[in-house]
Amino acid sequence: MKTLIGILDINGAKGNRKYIRLSCGSIKQISAYIAENGKLHDLNVENISSVGMACTFSSSIQGIFEPNHVYDNISLTVGRKSMVCPCVVLRCTSKEAVLLYTKQVTNSERAEIKTFIHDVLKERFEGVKSNTILDLTKYSDEVDMQKFSNQFEYQFLV
Repeated sequence: MKTLIGILDINGAKGNRKYIRLSCGSIKQISAYIAENGKLHDLNVENISSVGMACTFSSSIQGIFEPNHVYDNISLTVGRKSMVCPCVVLRCTSKEAVLLYTKQVTNSERAEIKTFIHDVLKERFEGVKSNTILDLTKYSDEVDMQKFSNQFEYQFLV
């Protein structure tokens, strides 16, 4: 991880995001629901951070979200932790909404979300790392550029 950070620093990579956001497409340990008109409706969390989330929903609850409206009845589960997360709608369309947590979401709940995000990202990184083939080339050895050039041309001409 330190190596990756060092490479990003050397290359001047600077992100604009203040918070880490996790794409949740295949994660089963995260779910969200909204209670409306005595029914519990499923929200598909597309991505999440410690300040909010983006979610999609079925057409059966189309029109439920309005921009700048506060919803106190959103339930969120990350890993083994369930919490009620009052949210304000930043923007929405007919099938998706961007929700920001209000101040009623405690720092400890935000920390739980942040820890979950970091754990999932570490797991993904380790998976990529363990499935990557190591480059065993000795770059300090001299390379016969003529031989290399001929092999390169042959590969692309055949």
